[in-house]
Amino acid sequence: MTLKYPGIDYAKLAEVIREELPPSRGLFTAKTYNIGDLESIFYSIFYNTDEGVYRVGELNRYWSWGWDPNLGDWGKIDLPTPREHSFLCAYTKDVYSYPHGSVLTKLPDRTLISTGALFPFGFEAGPIGLMGLIAFQISSDKNFYAQVGGKWGSIGDNVRIDLTSELPADYTTALHLYEIKVNRMNAEFYIDKVLKAVVLTGVPLATISGPPYAIAGIASKISSKYPAFIELAYTNLGPYELSPVNLKVFDGDPAPPRLYRLYVSGTNTILAGYSISSGSVTSHPIPVFGYEGKTLFFQANQAGSLTIQILTQTGNWRTYDSVSVSANTLSKYILTGDIVLARIIFTPSTYPATINEAEAVLR
Repeated sequence: MTLKYPGIDYAKLAEVIREELPPSRGLFTAKTYNIGDLESIFYSIFYNTDEGVYRVGELNRYWSWGWDPNLGDWGKIDLPTPREHSFLCAYTKDVYSYPHGSVLTKLPDRTLISTGALFPFGFEAGPIGLMGLIAFQISSDKNFYAQVGGKWGSIGDNVRIDLTSELPADYTTALHLYEIKVNRMNAEFYIDKVLKAVVLTGVPLATISGPPYAIAGIASKISSKYPAFIELAYTNLGPYELSPVNLKVFDGDPAPPRLYRLYVSGTNTILAGYSISSGSVTSHPIPVFGYEGKTLFFQANQAGSLTIQILTQTGNWRTYDSVSVSANTLSKYILTGDIVLARIIFTPSTYPATINEAEAVLR
């Protein structure tokens, strides 16, 4: 290829452009070591009740980072004492479509919180969450939540799933990954790459507790585009040990294909390999809402009856279909129609029976 202007060093020009452009479509915050200024990536606002004045553009004052071992894992967000008199929020300047983001961090000890809230990571499309809030939160009630929606007084709706019991035992002393994926039909919350909660949007649904993962729903739809944010809201909790290198955000697929292994309802026991000595076994619900392709695969070493149930808006599990399965034969069942949640019930014809395969593929 012949370059139009041979005198220009195009490789050098490309490098300059990469350095000058904002981190569009993917927040590789390691780039902050080249930029040297967090305010080039984030909008920030700080307020202190003692001063009574809002200040913007001071994130570098409160978020210390670098390779200093005194900064925890090389990053720390802290507020002046008393911390509960201060508010600090930082939003990415870029906006992401169906975002997938995470922080690798140590969380402050939730049991020490007495006021306010810490949002260690999330997405928010507008102020007060009314345009859509999707975030992890440590609340003044000392619990750790996955939160979706937005409510101010009587306006809006909101759901919080208590994930306190899902926190790693060493969450205050070791790095763990807290991850959120926003989809067209739901928001997914992961801890250390393990799904912990799914919140369906456009579907009012009472929370179904985990394990293996909790499921809930809100009537309102959420936005498809978000900035990522971190917020310390009038809380005594701190400091928050986070390096900007350990915050990542990217554009995502609006409906990413998913493989769900089926679990015994309300447990972390995978159905594949599970033995039944009497009666039936019921799976934990599968959030199939919004997927066009929904295929169940099942096999057991004994023949029996496989019942597929769906959850209706009356809060009842209704039988969608019931089929016979043969011993040691992989059965495939394709769900059709618009379904919110599905589950299976297997009743063997002979005991004991062992389930060999049980999973769902969504696309």
